[in-house]
Amino acid sequence: MTPTQLMQLNSDRLGAVRRRKASIGLMVVALLAFQGAVMAAAADLSRARQLVGEGRYQDAYELLLPFEATAKDDAAFNLLLGEAALRTQRAEQAKTIFERNLALQPDSVEAHLGLGRAYLALGDYGRAKIEFETVLRFDDLPPDLESQVEIYAEAARAYAEGRRLLSRGYAIVGYGNYRVGAVGGGPRNDAFFAARVGGSLNYELEDSFSLDGSLDYRFRDYDNDDRRNDSDLRWNGALSRTVGDGNWIVGLRGRVSYRGDSTYRNDFGL
Repeated sequence: MTPTQLMQLNSDRLGAVRRRKASIGLMVVALLAFQGAVMAAAADLSRARQLVGEGRYQDAYELLLPFEATAKDDAAFNLLLGEAALRTQRAEQAKTIFERNLALQPDSVEAHLGLGRAYLALGDYGRAKIEFETVLRFDDLPPDLESQVEIYAEAARAYAEGRRLLSRGYAIVGYGNYRVGAVGGGPRNDAFFAARVGGSLNYELEDSFSLDGSLDYRFRDYDNDDRRNDSDLRWNGALSRTVGDGNWIVGLRGRVSYRGDSTYRNDFGL
């Protein structure tokens, strides 16, 4: 091999080495760029969570929305975007997002409560109550459906803000008259004072479990000493677990009622 050929061969080898190094360099750059993109997406999610925690829902919505197409199978992403949409008056979009999240995580407490709040915002009180009661249990609610759903929605908003101990309470007082026909005489009128107090607690545990408890005390005091006063305490304690669209519960409930002459009746059941 002539000196000229030898120099050409060395030059070709050097070029090949340089090309390999350049290829490796490009691969490293691409890998770092991909890693950076993944880290940026995670950072976006972390930032969105911070914005939601600070109550900056519009900012969180604008930050997350561009990623919806690629991150729609991410349950954590859906919860954040759904909350941001709901808090910025986009109830129909929030409903769709929370439904999508329930398809991924059927037992998700956050998704059930978010979907219930979306239904409430859309005026669908019946479906809202179903979603709330899949997770929460409150006894002695008002008779009208809208008021019941509003109570549940307030608890759901508290849960979305990070509070796991949810509660409600009530107190009612009144004064009335009990009128009844008397045997062998005219009607009998007995004035009375009435009071009722109570409340419910719901504490969310891990893995879709929750503890539920309630107390309800009712008292009626008659002005007429010949009539027996009424006293009634009702209690309930249970452990429940969200399972898909349902809720399994096991617990105890009971009642202590006054029967006169310092006698009380105790009832309880499983």
